This record gives sequence, C-alpha cells and structure tokens, in this order.
Amino acid sequence: MAEDRMTIGIRHAAYLRESVRWFQLNYLQPLLSILREELGNAGIPGSLTVLEKDIRQLDSQTNSGRMVSSVTKEVLYDVSNQLLPVAKCVLLIYRRHLVADTEKSIEMVSSLEVRDNLEKVIEETEMFNNEEWFSQTEPIKTPRLTDYLTLKRVEKILRLGTISGAMAGRAFPVKQYDNKFGVLASPSTLASDLAYWRQQSELRNVGLALAYFDIDDFKERFNTPYNETIVDRQCLPVIARAIETHAFSHAIAYHEGGDEFILLMPNTTKDSAINFMDALRIKMPNLSFPGIESKAHISVGICHVGPDSILTDAEIKQYANVAKTHAKKESGKDCVVTYKGSKYTEDELVTVKPKERAST
Repeated sequence: MAEDRMTIGIRHAAYLRESVRWFQLNYLQPLLSILREELGNAGIPGSLTVLEKDIRQLDSQTNSGRMVSSVTKEVLYDVSNQLLPVAKCVLLIYRRHLVADTEKSIEMVSSLEVRDNLEKVIEETEMFNNEEWFSQTEPIKTPRLTDYLTLKRVEKILRLGTISGAMAGRAFPVKQYDNKFGVLASPSTLASDLAYWRQQSELRNVGLALAYFDIDDFKERFNTPYNETIVDRQCLPVIARAIETHAFSHAIAYHEGGDEFILLMPNTTKDSAINFMDALRIKMPNLSFPGIESKAHISVGICHVGPDSILTDAEIKQYANVAKTHAKKESGKDCVVTYKGSKYTEDELVTVKPKERAST
C-alpha cells in the first residue's frame, strides 16, 4: 500500500463500488432528502456535504482502474487513504443489510444449488476482513437522523412510513404471549421486536443485547424422573413466571420452547447485560416446585452489539446461541458466556460469570 493510497484488485474494487452505490442510493440520499424536506438546503450540515463528496470520490476511484500488465490484463485500483474511514463505514453498513436480505432469501428456497449460491453471497461480504487496512482503520460514525433532528420529530417521520429501504421505520411491536403458558412472549415475535428495539437503540446511539439460555441437564433432572406432564404443569410455569418477573420493565422474555428461553435487552451495555443475566442465574436454584426436588440451574450465552454493529438480527440470535452452547459444553454449565471482542468468533468466547470461573 502506497503512503497516500491503498491499491486493490478488480474483485475488491467491484465489491467496494457496489457497496458505495448501495449506500448512496439506500442510505445517504434518503437521509439528505428527509433533511431537505424538513429544513431546506440551508439545513444540510457540512459533514454530510463532505460525506457526499467522499462517496462520489470513492465511486470514481473504484471505477477507474489502471492496467499493470498487458499480458495478464491485470487491472488495479487506487483508493485514497483519507477515504478509508468512509469506505469501512460503507462496507459495514452494506454487509449488514446485504446479509439480512440474503438470509431472508435462503429461508424461502428449497434448491440446494440456489442455497449454496446465496451462501456464497454472504461469504463474499467477508473479503476485506483479513486485510491490514480494514483492521487498522476506524470507520466514520454512521450518520443518523437523530444527529440532526429531535427524537420526537424522527419518531414521527418513522411512524408516517414514508421512508423505505435501510432507513425504514419499524412498527412498535404488539406483545403476543406464548400459547403454552401465557406468561412469556411468543418466540414468533422476536424478529419484529428485535428489529424495532435495535432501531430505537441505534437512534439513541446505545447498545443492545440478546441472551439465550436453557436449564442445565433438564432431561436428567426433571423430565426423566418426574415425566414431562408433571414438569409442564408444576415446573416450567414457575420458571417462566420467575423469568418474566426478573425481566419486567428491563427486558423482553421469550419462551423459545421446552427449557429454552431468550431475553432481549435494549439500551444496555455489555457489562450491564452480563450482571443482569448473572442475577437471574443466581436466582434460579432458589425456585421450588410442587412435588419436585430438583433445582434449576441455567447456562447463558450473550451477544451484545453496539449501534454500528455489522451483525444482522438473525446473527445476533445465532451468536447468542453459540455462546450458550459454549457455556454448556466448554465452561462447565451454570455460567454466563459472551464475546470479548467484536468479531464474534469462537476464540473470543469467554466465561464471565461466576467470577471465580471467569476467563482471563
């Protein structure tokens, strides 16, 4: 990489150009249109004018290559170093929305060939991840409506439903209870709830966490010695009520099915989510069940994301589930596991509670 520019090949340039044009069409232009409608041209801040210019430069630079070999026909593209923070921001936003759309497509297909092709689309979004410039560059902060308009006005704009695409408003979720016990929220509402509360958290520039947990050795401690009918009648309702009470006014609790549960925690830091779930972990063995001597212990996996996280909503749930599995299989159960970094890889999984078993 030259001192003042980064050089990339045709494949990387094409993907970056695609990301830039998507960002311009689906994110920046809708943002500018809303601000112009609300405030007029005089209300467009200088930072967005500069961003517009940077986006045009990125588009031009990723569209203007130079042939370095007439034999191999190799073409390289130069991107100014000063544009790399913008490029990384664009790539992160595009990755999240492209993967989310692809995940929805995967859910609809039955053809293995088509599914494989769609999964390759997701793999393509990782092409910059291991490059030096990408890991060393701090992206610019994602511009949001609440950077320029009051929260009251932004929420009214979102409720009107006039914005489409990446900035579209999410409907306030109407709570639906699970059919079995009528205590916790139905898991069928998790997707819409997560989309809404994630958008609300991002508008306020705060994080969100999702915890996935289940009862340790549930079959051995409960179902086998007492049978499922008794457990469904005398055990699981008590557990569900305890979870709902703990979550009330702080989180949304879902009964995923059987002995599996999810807590969605908007407006929270990673440490707060860890402490909140550990408090529940400590409470659970104190529950008593009519005619049942066994005690309930839980293994918890937490996925926390910041307002600029690249993860899709489905990935947040997926990585929380991976952390829960790690808690059960690698960390000795009855504990809380989360990620120490933002790559959400297995080597970033750490046991954080109880304190005496916390990973170093």
